[in-house]
Amino acid sequence: TAVALGPDGRVSAAAGDRHYRFVTTGTAVASYMHDNDANLAAVAYAGATANHWSVAGAADGGVLLYSASEETATPSAREDLQSGTNPQAAVAISNDGRLFAAGDSAGVVRLYRNLHLTSGTFPTVATTAALPGPVTSLRFSLDARYLVVGAGPATVLFLASDTALTEAWRHTATANVVDVGVNSDGTLVASAADKAVTMFT
Repeated sequence: TAVALGPDGRVSAAAGDRHYRFVTTGTAVASYMHDNDANLAAVAYAGATANHWSVAGAADGGVLLYSASEETATPSAREDLQSGTNPQAAVAISNDGRLFAAGDSAGVVRLYRNLHLTSGTFPTVATTAALPGPVTSLRFSLDARYLVVGAGPATVLFLASDTALTEAWRHTATANVVDVGVNSDGTLVASAADKAVTMFT
């Protein structure tokens, strides 16, 4: 149901009845399947760290974090957060794997800090109030300082940190947002709705 591609195009992840990772070396492609107990609706991948973190959102409300070396068929670390009963419709992870986020069908976004990079704990940093529609898209800026969210007719830019998620601005369109994007430092945001793309600076 969803795919994500690493920055160098060599490693990708896919979500469906299981979590999959594909590694391309020349013309050969190796695939690794990770079992889970729920259908996955969204996946995102961070390729800047040696452990190749990926995060997936599940239809039962769970958020699953995977870390695996390219040579292993099972994750070296797998966490399953039950964030609620609403399906997780979108996920995002920062390029360094430090922060990740999940947005559900009720319009709630949760930000998590991945302390597996250091101490092995897994805290929730922040939870937003319900946005004006289901979350359809989440994107971190490359520097991980910003998180842009598409939810119902709203495009929302948040300031993200290890301790908080703070709304910077919000734009409400006349149609529901289907996808969002953000440049490397958060100074340019794109939002797709009603067969048009709007750019915000």
